[in-house]
Amino acid sequence: MNRLVQYPSYPQDVPRDFDYTVRVSQNGKQITIPVYNMVTQTCHFAAVAEGDMKRRFCEFSFEGDPVTVEVEVHSDFDCCAVLPSSAMIPFSVEKNVIRYTIDRPMNTMVKINKDRTSFLAIFAEAPERAEEIPDRNDPNVVWFDAGLSTTETGDLELKSGQWAYLAPGAVVKARVLIHDAENVKITGRGSFVEPSPTRGPVHKAHYMCDVGNAKNVLVRGVKFLDAHTFNLVICNVVGCEFDDVKVLSNQISTDGFSIWARGEDVWAHHCFWHVSDNVYVIGGADIRNVVFEDSLVGSDYVTFFPQGYLKGDSLIFRNIDVFQTRLLFEQNFNPDHKDRAVDQVIFEDIRAVDVDRTAPLFHVVWHGATPKNYRLKNVSAPPLGDFYAFNVGADIRDTTVRVENVWVGDQPLIELDGLKNELNGQAEITFAPETDPNPVFVGKKNEVTTPKYTAGKVFVGGLFVASETEPFEKDGTVWCAPVQVLKALDFEDVRTDGKILTFHDSTRTFRCELTDGMVPADFFTEELGLKTAWDPVTRRLTVENRASRGNLFKNPDMEKGLTTDWITRNFSRLTLSDDGHESSHSLEVFNKSTDNGAYQNAIYLLRRYGEGTYRMSAWVKKFPDCDCDTIAIGMSGEYGTGEHYARLPLTEDWTRISYAFELNTDPEKIGRQFAFVGFAEGGKTAHYLIDDLELVKEN
Repeated sequence: MNRLVQYPSYPQDVPRDFDYTVRVSQNGKQITIPVYNMVTQTCHFAAVAEGDMKRRFCEFSFEGDPVTVEVEVHSDFDCCAVLPSSAMIPFSVEKNVIRYTIDRPMNTMVKINKDRTSFLAIFAEAPERAEEIPDRNDPNVVWFDAGLSTTETGDLELKSGQWAYLAPGAVVKARVLIHDAENVKITGRGSFVEPSPTRGPVHKAHYMCDVGNAKNVLVRGVKFLDAHTFNLVICNVVGCEFDDVKVLSNQISTDGFSIWARGEDVWAHHCFWHVSDNVYVIGGADIRNVVFEDSLVGSDYVTFFPQGYLKGDSLIFRNIDVFQTRLLFEQNFNPDHKDRAVDQVIFEDIRAVDVDRTAPLFHVVWHGATPKNYRLKNVSAPPLGDFYAFNVGADIRDTTVRVENVWVGDQPLIELDGLKNELNGQAEITFAPETDPNPVFVGKKNEVTTPKYTAGKVFVGGLFVASETEPFEKDGTVWCAPVQVLKALDFEDVRTDGKILTFHDSTRTFRCELTDGMVPADFFTEELGLKTAWDPVTRRLTVENRASRGNLFKNPDMEKGLTTDWITRNFSRLTLSDDGHESSHSLEVFNKSTDNGAYQNAIYLLRRYGEGTYRMSAWVKKFPDCDCDTIAIGMSGEYGTGEHYARLPLTEDWTRISYAFELNTDPEKIGRQFAFVGFAEGGKTAHYLIDDLELVKEN
């Protein structure tokens, strides 16, 4: 039977992404499926993330005859890939449309221009089977229909024998808690979305899927989006299966899958991870029969990260395609837990040919003297450049690494000689002489160079604005889809039914007719007084930015409550305080390590408003238990680097601090830029309030 299923669209709480348009067809039936990008502001982490890293995805299901996927690209490009390369999917490119056919449900990705920010994940799923859908009238069933659902506490706590079902199109704004329970199921095709703007616990749930002291748990078919904490975490679990689960997040400390205490008979297969931190973090005592396999994964940091307090028998990673990583294998035992024996960690059929570059291939530190054994078999990695192949810490003892058919770039690893290594410890690294590039797809990257496509594009000032339809020129008139442009210009309640467009600002309401969803570019000049310019060579429409209208910060006085506008790194505590400077609330920051603060992503507003003088200010005061006496206010490129700021006194009275800076860079070339207040110094405990922040452009 042939079946092509379009899911109900997610509510607007899950933002759309207009960098791509995706169509799918089967035997004459064609559907256009939305592209989503449910992430918030990326927090700093060395050089692994830039601004709002994208986590685009779309979804559908099918069975029967093959389907053809068409991806229409709305960016300039001259190179594209369909991943994973191991699937060897033939594809064609016609102007700006990438077209390929798949004959079975699978996860694929499109990437253009070798750019790690361009990924689009396309989830072609199998239709739900009858046994995956419970009886909604069963008292043990927790049923979520399509649309947005919330829980009273922000977490979904499942007890023994319960079954949660997320229908296609369902969005559940909650973390999942399965503690002291057995025989629990979660199935469906919907998504769990992070309910909290901070990293702290939500009611009882510390993590997006928090499983502890549990037996016989099944999670199948659902997605976990935009976690601000660790994603899937299990502690003291026997019998746990994750099947066809997708995880997309982009903040630091949002590891994909973590085992921190006993894990026995754990199986994660046919899954997808695209996270900003480590994908697999295994640090639990008593690891027995733990298998990760048949998955497509990407990380801005480390893919495989066995870590601290690890003992037991085999831990197996098998048949995994890696599309993005900074470091492939890192064994980093915590210093306090390093003397733990590991019978065997196996990495088998690991294909990273789609990764453009990586740091050391294999990095081991803080091991201690107890035996630990690793086996790398049928592994591919990209060229290492100036990085080490093997990096072994000085404390390493009684550790063996068996290398069998491992390739770096187009070169097999058959001996240490000729490799750049850092071998300070006593690890025995042995190599099998037999090599074969075919199992690891060496030299078979599914990527092609194409004739350069120049997309129609819209900029507001120096800020690129992706729209549903590219601008174009016809008969001397330039046409533009206005909705996203008006939103970028900070107009409110921008609405359209395809024929009539309405929106307003603080002074008036606007209404105009649309032609096929478009307006002439002159509309922005005649109705809004904004100049426009069209370059027919680059196909670029530039719309003048509106004049700066006071404070550029979002939620500057915290009266909207805790929102994702203000973020922090790791698990520093951000809470809402009733002690406001002039209003009801302020932001409370507490951190035993003073190396942190509160941040707001400023990259897009600086691109939009461009060169000139900017001034930041904030009101701050410290708590009696805070022994710091200064605090910083300024801008940061990435965590701990590229900073410029003023350091000013921090007292127990509300005090206004400020900092001015000059931006003299081409706005389109601005990289990471975060406005921050924090980094208190002079003591060991940072505990203070921030309120009434302001960022203005002075000229």
